[in-house]
Amino acid sequence: MQYNITYRQKDKGWQFIISYKDYDIGKWKQKAKQGFKSKQEAKRAADKALEAIKEAIKSTKNLNLDYSEVTFSEFYEIYKQDNDLYQTAATISNMKYSVNSFKALLDFPLKSIKTKDVQNIIDDLYRKGRTQKTIESKVGYIKILFNSAVKKYKILNVSPCDDIKLKKNKTIIKRRALDDEEVKALLSKLKHDKEKYYIVSLIAVTAGLRIGEILGLTKDDILNNGIDINKQFKDIGNGVCGLGPLKSRNSNRIIPVPEITIKEIRNYMFNNKPAEDGRIFNFGEKRSFQTVLNKRMKSLGFNVCLHELRHTYATKLIASGVDFKTAAYILGHDVKETMNTYTHVTDSMLMNAKNIINNNFENLDI
Repeated sequence: MQYNITYRQKDKGWQFIISYKDYDIGKWKQKAKQGFKSKQEAKRAADKALEAIKEAIKSTKNLNLDYSEVTFSEFYEIYKQDNDLYQTAATISNMKYSVNSFKALLDFPLKSIKTKDVQNIIDDLYRKGRTQKTIESKVGYIKILFNSAVKKYKILNVSPCDDIKLKKNKTIIKRRALDDEEVKALLSKLKHDKEKYYIVSLIAVTAGLRIGEILGLTKDDILNNGIDINKQFKDIGNGVCGLGPLKSRNSNRIIPVPEITIKEIRNYMFNNKPAEDGRIFNFGEKRSFQTVLNKRMKSLGFNVCLHELRHTYATKLIASGVDFKTAAYILGHDVKETMNTYTHVTDSMLMNAKNIINNNFENLDI
């Protein structure tokens, strides 16, 4: 790199001007800054600026020039072609919808996209009233694309998402655990309402399975005193649901299940034909079924959702003294996730703790 630095007094202060030329580009450029109290101060600042210029030129030399003119839309197609084989249908779908939210950038050359371009779209999503969770999800997928452009494809030096601003998520999701009387009342109502609502809810609250795991059960998964969880009913692409792998490696498990639950599942299997793919439950696109069931429970007077039945199971498990490692295995979680999520207690559990504490110290004479 060829360069020279000049200093001059300007507006009652000192200014430096760095003129430089990268031999690969062949054009002279300038960087200037003013407002320094002395020439020495300007000189120190110029030295730092020169080092930054050298680093920028050095990093630019490492970029892949094959993609120098690629647009955001073209890069997304390249990323899809290279990665779709290794991603779940849900991830592919979420990436697609996230890119669509940033469609104003599609025709931009990738190298021209600035932080302010990304931020303008984020600001617009807030103005449209999108939830914090939705915006964080969409931005997360866009970050994956730009980070890939930096690290894997070497198209960019830095991601334009590095300095974006998001609101702090102040929403607190409160999951409630039902007590024994509420569980009995709910299951009784559902049993006399619709068999499929009852059996799915029974499995959720007595075995702690996720909805996809429940709908993915087949005959061979039902053991004499437990359930073998080895697959799930999920989105497998193009809006079609089918059997697929579980959420994570930890999700594969064989768990103990109450005798009454095994009995009720077998009764259901005896009275109902399985699905063509061998699933016990011949119904359900996963999300729509869960939505309908949640609405039905509310219409019966229970302000709960299906996930809170799994939460109830987990809470009772831990409150009964099962250690976090064992609970994590049964729930298909890792230990840290279990400790962070399932530490809530019901009012009756709190009252029980209060009684134990009072009994422990009732003879204390102070």
